[in-house]
Amino acid sequence: MYEALKTTTPSRHAERAAFDADVVHSILDEALIGHLAFVADGRPQVLPLLFVRIGGSVYIHGSTGAHPARLVVREGRLEVGFEVTLVDGLVLARSAFSHSANYRSVVAHGELTLVREVARKEAVLRALMDKLVPGRADD
Repeated sequence: MYEALKTTTPSRHAERAAFDADVVHSILDEALIGHLAFVADGRPQVLPLLFVRIGGSVYIHGSTGAHPARLVVREGRLEVGFEVTLVDGLVLARSAFSHSANYRSVVAHGELTLVREVARKEAVLRALMDKLVPGRADD
């Protein structure tokens, strides 16, 4: 169970929010692309990235030369937001105002760190490959 905080609970339809780990993990496991948000040089940045969840951690796929990784090396830490959305269906109505979408999403906040251990990097990369295409890591 993840903790429901004032800052993580929606102001509208809070009853729709779920903080159950199984629900959160199922969304993370199904989604292929996530969006990493961070502030760099005083400006908000958002990057779409591949990712994989292992246990309670989310690992994003990116180059060590990418902006977020360079910031971690330079600053020693980087606070981030990470978001994924799965659209389950469109809600069409007679009025354009009443159109909507049924979706499931996860928004997480944390600190970006670099994976430096070779064995862990290999395990994460295998998990990512198998998430994208089951059995691919063995190829």
